[in-house]
Amino acid sequence: MTFFLLAVEVLVSLAVLYLLILAAVCKFSVSPPRMPQFVTPGLMGEQNETVTIETPDGEKLRAWWVPCAGKTTVVFAHGYFTNRCEFVPFVTRFRDRGASSLFFDHRAHGTSTGKRCTFGIEETLDVASAVAWVQSKRPDDKIVLVGNSMGALACALMCANDQDKIAALVLDSPYAMVAEGAAGWWTFFARGRFKGFLRPTAIFGRLFTGVDLKSIDLEPALEKIESVPTLIMFGCHDPLISREKMDACIKAAGPLAEVVWFSDSNHARARFREPERYSEALFGFLERHGLLTAPDSSRERSSACVARDSASCRIDHVES
Repeated sequence: MTFFLLAVEVLVSLAVLYLLILAAVCKFSVSPPRMPQFVTPGLMGEQNETVTIETPDGEKLRAWWVPCAGKTTVVFAHGYFTNRCEFVPFVTRFRDRGASSLFFDHRAHGTSTGKRCTFGIEETLDVASAVAWVQSKRPDDKIVLVGNSMGALACALMCANDQDKIAALVLDSPYAMVAEGAAGWWTFFARGRFKGFLRPTAIFGRLFTGVDLKSIDLEPALEKIESVPTLIMFGCHDPLISREKMDACIKAAGPLAEVVWFSDSNHARARFREPERYSEALFGFLERHGLLTAPDSSRERSSACVARDSASCRIDHVES
């Protein structure tokens, strides 16, 4: 009897310890360490202004504004665990094509205020606030949203709710559901070493974020986006979204949607592993919709992506 009670006590202690570890990991996840800035528009040789954007719920988003004489502004929404520096290396190429750029830190990232990350849910307010800021600054500009991972989901959700404000939408490696993305994150971040052990962290999601992480789904958001040209870029080995869910999102996307597959990439790595094809897809898409003016030297490259077969860089026009 004593041995049985001792065994029960050990098992209960281990279970409590396991739950405490899960809770600590979840707390760490919703309040990630702030990544330091690693590149700025100034370092890229571009004049810029540091601005603060206020959200309706009181957060202050820090941003870089890089103006240009053209009539297009691109708003960049970074992914989880990073900051506004993520897309800065593209700033000169957008400026050369006549577009202004706004790079902002999401709440709880970079130098913005905020103590919790909701993985794309409340970040939708960040995107909407950035769009409102651009509209107040450049009311005649066409606004393009470019988002990566968490930022891509936030951009899609914002666009679905207010698509009249958006001229084009670019989604790089969006995950479709926060819970699925969280489970896949451990495969991506730790090469799967802790995937099974840490999968139950999702049960603490609502406790630490204050929102229902299962309430958001990319698929119905894409169904609502009918009038905005949309480019979706997927890595074929992305662990944050299943291939079945990718296909469902593609099917849900409207008639103006295009999809690019990167066969050698996983989550959000196409920019680094297949940079030429990534640039061709991104700039070619925006040039075809009249939102950028291609420099003469890039016109041939912009059309080359369309001609390649699916093994290298496929662009699919999604039927409604």
